[in-house]
Amino acid sequence: MTLLFGALVILVGLAAAGIAAIAGFGIGSLLTPVLAIETGTKVAVAAVAIPHVVATAQRFWLLRRHVDRRVLVGFGVASAIGGLAGALVHAWVSSRALTVVFGIVVALAGVSELTGWMRRVRWGRTSAWIAGALSGALGGMVGNQGGIRTAALLGFEVPKESFVATATAIGLFVDAARLPVYLATQWRDLMEVWPLVLVATIGVVVGTLAGTKLLGHIEHSTFRRMIGVLLVALGILMLAACRPDRGATASSVSHYRPQGRTVTITTVPLLVKEQQQVFPFLKEDFAKGGVLEGKEVYAFSPSTVTVVEGDTIHFTFINPEDDVHSFVLPDLAVSLPGQRTVTATYVAKRADVYPFVCAVQAHLPMMSGQLVVLSATGMAGK
Repeated sequence: MTLLFGALVILVGLAAAGIAAIAGFGIGSLLTPVLAIETGTKVAVAAVAIPHVVATAQRFWLLRRHVDRRVLVGFGVASAIGGLAGALVHAWVSSRALTVVFGIVVALAGVSELTGWMRRVRWGRTSAWIAGALSGALGGMVGNQGGIRTAALLGFEVPKESFVATATAIGLFVDAARLPVYLATQWRDLMEVWPLVLVATIGVVVGTLAGTKLLGHIEHSTFRRMIGVLLVALGILMLAACRPDRGATASSVSHYRPQGRTVTITTVPLLVKEQQQVFPFLKEDFAKGGVLEGKEVYAFSPSTVTVVEGDTIHFTFINPEDDVHSFVLPDLAVSLPGQRTVTATYVAKRADVYPFVCAVQAHLPMMSGQLVVLSATGMAGK
């Protein structure tokens, strides 16, 4: 993470949490696409869940007296169950088509509020359970559960403070259901991006404080119009994010889904000083002026690793002998002590060929290899 990108994450976190304190949604909707620039969408959805739950808990504490218990029990419990189901399905189902559908639904909900139609909608007990379950499940899969939930909550006529407080309490239910799933299934990926998670969390905490203070100064009619505008904007953004690149062919519309790949690399001695009794010629090679003076020949096995752009690589390094080695990529360095096994995780962010080496001077340039990262576009549909 660069300093500039970290500053961007903090600013977006501030804005997102400020909007969420007024509208009841915004953190996942705004932070997820920003973090996805560095991590990919799948990891971003899981990573944003952490600052989301922190800011939601903070907002709930500040507004706890205004929670509408009737809405919370019916709509909220169903939403939590749906959120758990959506988080479980998220690991296997592509949410692209769902994002398109619910971008349209959210935008229409905003238009309905602005035109006054939504104010004539009133959820009964059964309808509240159905709306809650659907909003939670679809939010868990798409990653914009707050916006979908807010659209459904417009069917309840409650004061603005109760609207935000109840949406926040429901958000806590959903977060409590989905966050353990993300932590259990993607903990390796989350450990890799913890600096981004920390920076985002700082931003949303400060933004929540500011937004909650502003909420008390907004008129109820103005508040509902703001919700309508924000929902229309969110729906448009969701649809824009799913628009295929101009000129894309039918085969490339179905994007490659990044995978987790397990790769084991072993350090292998080829020509080392311990072999001088086996290969007598090595005595002359290792002697002063010899072709291997000050060097030993080791290799990585395998020496070429091929993955696809966006993939997460779970490396296991095995160093079976007593010499110390290292594994160095342009943005990853791992120390490999003698007779030890070491693990590391790496996200292949951009297509290219990346050399890796052992940085021990006596092992250069022989101990090297390459990480080949294929373009995700070229793998679409595979």
